[in-house]
Amino acid sequence: MDPASPDSTASSIINDARDQLAELDLRERRYIQAEAGFQALLQSNDSRGALGLVRCGIAQGHWQQAIQIASEQLQHSPDRQDYRLALADVYVASGNFRAAAEQFQALIGKDPKSAQLYLQLGEAKVRGGDSAGALAAFQTARQLAPADAAPALDLALLYDQTGRSKEARKQYQIVIQLQPENISALNNLAYLDAEEGVDLDQALAHAQRAQQGMPDDPNVQDTLALVYVRKNLTNDGLRMLRDLVNRNPDNVAFHLHLALALYQKGDRPWARRELQAASRNKPDPQQQDKIKELLAKIG
Repeated sequence: MDPASPDSTASSIINDARDQLAELDLRERRYIQAEAGFQALLQSNDSRGALGLVRCGIAQGHWQQAIQIASEQLQHSPDRQDYRLALADVYVASGNFRAAAEQFQALIGKDPKSAQLYLQLGEAKVRGGDSAGALAAFQTARQLAPADAAPALDLALLYDQTGRSKEARKQYQIVIQLQPENISALNNLAYLDAEEGVDLDQALAHAQRAQQGMPDDPNVQDTLALVYVRKNLTNDGLRMLRDLVNRNPDNVAFHLHLALALYQKGDRPWARRELQAASRNKPDPQQQDKIKELLAKIG
C-alpha cells in the first residue's frame, strides 16, 4: 500500500479538527459556528459535514433544510445507509412518521437482519398510529434479538397501550428476566397487577425495586401507592397519594387512586371530591369509565 501523501495527511488532520470543533459547537448550541464547521467539511468532500448539517437542522427545527441536505446526499450516493438513516431521523423529529417508516423499510431492505432497524421502524409506526405495523416490526426485532430486552419492552408497552394485558405481562416478565433492574418493566408490570388485583405480593416486590431505582419519579411512587391500596395497606397508600396529588394537582390518575384509597378508608365525601377533581383534568376514556364506576359505588 502506498503511503499517504503529505497533503492528504494534512487534510485529514485539518478535517478531524474541524469535526471536533463543530461537534463541540453543536453540543453547546452554537449553531452558526457548528454549521460553518460542518459546511467546511462538506466542501472538502468529508461526509461528516453533511451528517453534521442534518443534525444542526434537527436541533434547530429546520426540517426542510435538513431534509434537503440528506436527500441531496442520497441522490449522489444512494447506497449510503448513513445518509438514509439521517433522512429518517429528520422525518421522525419533524413528525412525519409515515415518511420515516418508508426510509427505515428501505434500510431494512439492505440489512434485513438488523433488529435495531426493526425497532426504529416499529417506533415510527407507533407514533404514526399504525399499531398493527408496529407490532409486526417489534415481533421481528424480538425474533432477531431474543437476548435483547429492548424489543420485548417495546412489545410490552404496545400491548399495554392497546389493552392486551396478558401479552403485556408476559413481555414485561421477559424484560425483567433479561434486565432484572429495568425500571419501566418493573413499574409497569406492578401497575398492571395492581390494576387487576393479581399477584399483589409480586407486584409489591416489583414496585419497591422500581422505587429503589427511581425514588423521586411520581409515576413510580403512584404505582407503589396503588399496590399498597390493593393490599389493604391503605394508610401507607393514602400518605403517598395525598403527597402526589399536592405536587401534581393536574394528574388524573393520582386523583383517581386517591379517591379509591379514600373510598376504601370509608371517607366517601372526600373520595367524591377527588373524583370531581379527576373529571376536571380531562381524563381519557378509560379513566372516565373508572371514575363513573367508583362514583356508582360511592353513591
